[in-house]
Amino acid sequence: MEIVREDSAGTAESGDARVTVRPNPNGGLALELRGPSCERYGQDIRLVALSTLAALGVADAMVSVEEKGALDATIQARLAAACGRAAGVGSPPWEALL
Repeated sequence: MEIVREDSAGTAESGDARVTVRPNPNGGLALELRGPSCERYGQDIRLVALSTLAALGVADAMVSVEEKGALDATIQARLAAACGRAAGVGSPPWEALL
């Protein structure tokens, strides 16, 4: 999936995550994590994000995840929705996340 524009999904509410995806002019993946759970669960959140991006076929993007205690499934869904929008494909390939 090729990211062609900036887009996002999610909210800044408790139990959710705000994910923003944009093209990376330098190529590759750049992942930024922010939020209250990052100190304790940052490594786990990073693994979920990277595996989700790999499943979606996203190789070149700048991704920002601002989490507020979101569960893994929420982070996956927000990433899929933001990537689908940013790639201009409409509905993301949800089956890739199974």
